[in-house]
Amino acid sequence: MIDRSRRTILYGAAGLFALTAGCLDEMDVSGTPNGTDGTDDADPDESDPEAAASDAPGEDDGLEASDAVSFDRNRPREADATLLTDADRARDWLADRGLDGERYTAFVDETTFDDSVLLGLEATGRSLDYELVLETVTVEDDGDPTLVVEAAVRGESDEESGRLSGQQLIGVGQLVRATFDGEPATDASVTIVDSDGESIQKTLAVDSASESTEATDADDA
Repeated sequence: MIDRSRRTILYGAAGLFALTAGCLDEMDVSGTPNGTDGTDDADPDESDPEAAASDAPGEDDGLEASDAVSFDRNRPREADATLLTDADRARDWLADRGLDGERYTAFVDETTFDDSVLLGLEATGRSLDYELVLETVTVEDDGDPTLVVEAAVRGESDEESGRLSGQQLIGVGQLVRATFDGEPATDASVTIVDSDGESIQKTLAVDSASESTEATDADDA
C-alpha cells in the first residue's frame, strides 16, 4: 500500500522491540551513555512500546490514538465493516450482535465522538481457535482524511494447538476506536483477509446529510 503521509500503528511493535533488546544483551552493548544501564532514569511511558505507539500523536495525519476490543460469537458472519459515528448507532450495532457485556458497552460509553469514531469489524473463523487480528490502523490524507484499517482472520492448526478443534464456525471481530487530533475522519477503507486467505476490501463513507453509512465492496482473490 502506498504511504501517503500517514502514521502506521503496528500492533507487533512490542515483539520487535523485545527481539532487538535481546540481541543487544547478547552482544553486551550498552544502550545508554557511560556504560550505565539507564534503569534509574527510564521513562515509564517508554516501558510499553505498544502503548507508546498507540498513544503518541501523529505528525501529519491527525490520528492521535487507537485501541480496540475483540469479540467472538457462536453465529458466523461474512467479512464486513461498519463505521459508527455516534453512540446510538454503536449501541444498536452491539445489540444486533448480542454483545451486551460490560466491556463492550463501557468501550462505547468511553468514546468521545467529537474526536473519535468506532469501526466494527467482523468475519468468520473456522473453529474456536480462530480470531480476527487487528494489524494496522493508519490515516491517508489527500485533503479528506481516510481511516485505513487492515485485519486478518488467524487460527492455530490442530498440530499447533495440540488438540482437535473441529470445524465449528464462529463469528470473530474487533471493535476499533480511532481518536483524532481534531475532527474525526468520516471515510474509512478496510481490508480483511478471511479464513480462506481471500482479501475483502470495503470503502465506507458517512453521508453528512442523512448521517447514514454507505459501503462499497471490492474483493481480491
